[in-house]
Amino acid sequence: MTDRETAQITLTESEHRGRYALQHEDGRESELTYAIRPDGLAWDHTFTPRDLRHEGAAKALLAHAVDDMRARGLQVIPVCPYVSLQFDRHPEWQDVLVERFRRG
Repeated sequence: MTDRETAQITLTESEHRGRYALQHEDGRESELTYAIRPDGLAWDHTFTPRDLRHEGAAKALLAHAVDDMRARGLQVIPVCPYVSLQFDRHPEWQDVLVERFRRG
């Protein structure tokens, strides 16, 4: 994951859904999507093209989105298995989780 790629993260949001996208140098995208619920944003899907996996794109998206949640004062419901796993691995992100999903 290069600094240039992390700078290419964009957010698109509608009334009910949102999407963080990271555009790779070859034009393809990795994404993190969510549903907007009354009690928080349900992060429900992550995707990275198969041949670009294990290069840190999904984790960069999550780290960016966590920072954005803090800045916006919003909380997360971890629905996607990858998202849930990353929250387990990063206890410093627990503050953006909806209370009932916090661990420890």
